[in-house]
Amino acid sequence: MRQQRRKRIVWIILAIIIAALLLTGLLYNRPLPVREWVGKGVTPSPTPTQPASPTPTPAPTPSHMPPPTYTPSPPPTYTPSPSPKPVIPTPQPAMTFEDVDFVGADRYSSLTDLRASFLDARAKLMAQVAFRLDKAITLDDFTSALAVFDGSIEYAYGTMSGSDDLCVLVSFRYTPGTRIAHAYKTGQYDILSDAESRVLNAALECLQTLGSEELWPEHPLLIERKIHDYLCANMRYFDDKTNNSGTALRDYQTAIGAFDDKRGNCMAYADAFLMLARMAGFECDTIIGEAKNENGEWIGHAWNMIRIDEQWLMCDVTYDDLDSPPFTRGYAYFNIDELTIKPDHRWAPEAMYRPVASESSERYGFGNSEFPDLKTATSESGFRTNLESALSAAYTRDAWFMLEGFSVTIERIQEWMQDWDWSKPGGWLMIHQELGANQYWTFHIMD
Repeated sequence: MRQQRRKRIVWIILAIIIAALLLTGLLYNRPLPVREWVGKGVTPSPTPTQPASPTPTPAPTPSHMPPPTYTPSPPPTYTPSPSPKPVIPTPQPAMTFEDVDFVGADRYSSLTDLRASFLDARAKLMAQVAFRLDKAITLDDFTSALAVFDGSIEYAYGTMSGSDDLCVLVSFRYTPGTRIAHAYKTGQYDILSDAESRVLNAALECLQTLGSEELWPEHPLLIERKIHDYLCANMRYFDDKTNNSGTALRDYQTAIGAFDDKRGNCMAYADAFLMLARMAGFECDTIIGEAKNENGEWIGHAWNMIRIDEQWLMCDVTYDDLDSPPFTRGYAYFNIDELTIKPDHRWAPEAMYRPVASESSERYGFGNSEFPDLKTATSESGFRTNLESALSAAYTRDAWFMLEGFSVTIERIQEWMQDWDWSKPGGWLMIHQELGANQYWTFHIMD
């Protein structure tokens, strides 16, 4: 009896051990629950062993339209720069303020360093940047530093618990001209929309008229002038969203309108000039400020800064497009310095982030030896003699003069013409520009 009881106890113990082993195996093979991150404003690392990135990864804002199927191929005489191509981040959803790990974000206490970081972001076409600002940089300082961007800007800011730092997330949008030039220089054509790809093709056709690409660095002024003249010849100024028939214009403030509709406002001129100049190898930017119109009123305006040799100069194609059939151009605003343009152009100090020359040599613009058709006159008698010679030449179709320190009226020129023994079919279209102490005259033969 006692022996049977012992056997029963042994069996019970064995059954308990077996059950425990089975139960333990099931538990160890059961998947563990995923840990949920609930920390506000902190993005967890993908794996426990991977450290957080020191700054949020900037990502381009995704396009709302499907990727274009078009793959541009430059003409035989054009190849993108052989320099190493920067890596464009794979498009991904834009970050929100709550997504950013500001603990590891870059921190700035110098406004100079902040501006330099913005220039770097702009050069790389970053869609977003996140950073922290020491209290030495005020919110006004920060917004003034954003003047380096010529597109739309959005930003969100707040404070971090336990810190006086200002946490900022900035989102950028770039003009079509900026994006097209960047795609051409890097070979990353897939970032372009269908409209931008179409304009890229038109821009490549324009670049073919500049001559062999190998000669561009040797004759920068001639290349820049051809870009300037191309826009003056092919664009009309139009500051409205519709044309005369009521049809909506396409992007009339950008390079898309400049090439698709052949018209646009000052932003379209500046964006188109920037695009072509950068594609031709120039350093070029846009400045936004104000300028005087024909009534002497200050109105919003945009023009360009371009680097020629070691000089940053200003070029306002809008004001050089005299906009009179047959699309006459001037050169009063071609590569001028800061002092020369100030009487009728102004801008906020923080918008001038390039070291534009306060005074420049005439070799960069009007009167340059590479421009034999651009003539300078220092006296009325000299102007009259040179003008008669230029307009009487059989080959002359256009003539440009700069009058240094004096001016003449159109009535005076018409009086001279009555005494000259020459005639041209249709006569001459005469237009003048005033810039500082100088007067500029453009003469174009009328068919």
